[in-house]
Amino acid sequence: MSDNSMTVKEAGLRGGMARKAQNPDYAELGRMGGSKTAKRGKDYYAAIGRIGGSTTRDRGADYQAMGRAGGAKVRELVRLGRAVDAAEGGAE
Repeated sequence: MSDNSMTVKEAGLRGGMARKAQNPDYAELGRMGGSKTAKRGKDYYAAIGRIGGSTTRDRGADYQAMGRAGGAKVRELVRLGRAVDAAEGGAE
C-alpha cells in the first residue's frame, strides 16, 4: 500500500465528515435514524434476521448452484491465464 492509502472505514469516515461539514442537517438526520432504531428495538431487527435466514435456507440449492457456476468460471479463467502464460513463455 502507498503512504496515501487508507482503509475503507477511514475513507467512509472522511467522506461522512466532509458531507456533514457541507450540510449540518446530516447530523440531525443521523440522530433521527438512531432514535428510530432505538424505538424499534432489538426484537424488530432480530425478526428481520430470522426472515432473511429462513429465506436463505429455503433457497440453499439455488445459492449452491450459483456458487458452483462461479467456481467453474474462475477455474476456466485460471486455465486460460495459464495457457496464455505458457504460450508467451514458449515464444521467447
